[in-house]
Amino acid sequence: MTRNWSLRGTAAALAIAAAAFSAPAHAEGFYIGLNGGWNWAQNQKVDVGALGIAGARGTYKAKYDDGYAINGAVGYGWDNGFRTELEIGYKENQFKTALGVGGMNGRSQVWSAMANVYYDIPVSFALKPYVGGGLGVANWDAKGGVSTSPFRFNDDSTDIAWQAIAGVGYNIDPNWTLSLEYRYFETPLGSSSGPKGIRNDYSTQMALVGVRYNFGVQQQAVVQRAVAPAPAPVQAPRSYLVFFDFDRSDLTPEGANIVRTAASNAKSGNVTRIEVTGHADRSGSDAYNQRLSQRRAQTVQAELVRDGVPADQIAVFAKGESQPLVPTPDGVREPQNRRVEIVYK
Repeated sequence: MTRNWSLRGTAAALAIAAAAFSAPAHAEGFYIGLNGGWNWAQNQKVDVGALGIAGARGTYKAKYDDGYAINGAVGYGWDNGFRTELEIGYKENQFKTALGVGGMNGRSQVWSAMANVYYDIPVSFALKPYVGGGLGVANWDAKGGVSTSPFRFNDDSTDIAWQAIAGVGYNIDPNWTLSLEYRYFETPLGSSSGPKGIRNDYSTQMALVGVRYNFGVQQQAVVQRAVAPAPAPVQAPRSYLVFFDFDRSDLTPEGANIVRTAASNAKSGNVTRIEVTGHADRSGSDAYNQRLSQRRAQTVQAELVRDGVPADQIAVFAKGESQPLVPTPDGVREPQNRRVEIVYK
C-alpha cells in the first residue's frame, strides 16, 4: 500500500505543480523563499506487541518533544494575488514513551516535497496576510530503541502528505518580504515499513519565520519628458504625467524630475493656476483607490511647492480608479493608470 500511495502522491504533486505553473496570467515574477521555526508533533501510536519486546503487550503513544522545521521554496507570483511554488521541507523531533518495560526514546525525521498554492490578501503594499495549502509526498524515518533492552528499531516509509497554511507577509521593499506563519502538516495514511510497530500517521503544527526574495518586481515608471522651455511664455494648457509604483504614493526619481520640470515651466511661463489630479489602477477596492489617488495628488502638490510654485495656485483632485488611462477589467494592475496629471490652466 505504501508504494501505491507514494506513486499516487508523487503524481498528484507533479500534476498540481504543472497546472499551477502553466496557469495563464500576467506574472509578477519568480521568487525564492526560506523559513524555519518550531514544530509540535502530535503523539503517535506504538504497538509494543508488534515490536516484539519481551513481556510487553498493548498500544502506547510515542510522546514527542518540541522540534524544529525548515523549508526552502521556489515559486511564482501572479498579478491576481495568487502564488504557486515547489517546496522542500525537513522536520525533526525527539520522542519518548513509557512501555511498562522501560523507556523508549529516539528521533523522528520527515523530509517532504510539496506543491503549494497561496493567496495574498491585498490589504496594503506593506502588509499582506495570506492563506494557502499544499499537497505532496513525505518520507518519515524513526530510529531509536528501548533503554532496558537491546531492542533497536529503524522504521521508514513514504506517503502522500498535505498541509494548511495561514500567515502574514511584510514587504520591506518591492523585492524583499518577511513572513510569520502557522502550518498544519499531516501524512494521513498510517502505513509502515520495517518493524510494523510504529504507524506513521504523522501530524504536526508549526510556527515559522521566513524571508522571500522576488526577482520579478521592477520599479515601473513611464516618463513623459517635457520639451525644453523656450524664451517665450509657456502656452496653456500644458500637461505632464507622473507615474507611481504599485500601491505607492511616494515619488520615484523619474517622477520627481517631471514635477521639477513642470514647476520650472510654470514659473517661467507665468502660469497662475495648476490642476493636480490623482488616479489609481483597478487593483483594490474603490474606497481604497480613492484615498490612494488623493495621497498621490497631495505628494505632487507638496513637491511643486518645494520647487517654488505657490500653494494657492495649485488645485488638487482625486479620481480613484474612475478615469483609467488604459481601460482594464476590475482587479488588474496597470502601471499607466497609477498616475498624477499636472495641467496648466
